[in-house]
Amino acid sequence: MTRAYYVGDHARDIMLAHRIGARSVLVTTGADVAHTRSELAEAGLVPDQVAETLGEAVEWIVRDADRRQPSAITAQLGSGENKAGLNVPSSLKADR
Repeated sequence: MTRAYYVGDHARDIMLAHRIGARSVLVTTGADVAHTRSELAEAGLVPDQVAETLGEAVEWIVRDADRRQPSAITAQLGSGENKAGLNVPSSLKADR
């Protein structure tokens, strides 16, 4: 199980993620989302997640990574600490 994530807005980004065994996130801010989705369908590839913004992509990655293996960062967030200096949205903090 890989811990790598690859975020992109083109089909080639998602294709590369699959090739290297990374989890893939398609961000729909690219110039031609319909064309990107069509290319992926032709290749038989589905991204692990589709996000409308980069922020959404980051939120999903944090949740997904925590589900797969709780991290030290998540533990720090749960304790109210932020030793990593991350700008963490309140929606991701454990005290919600």
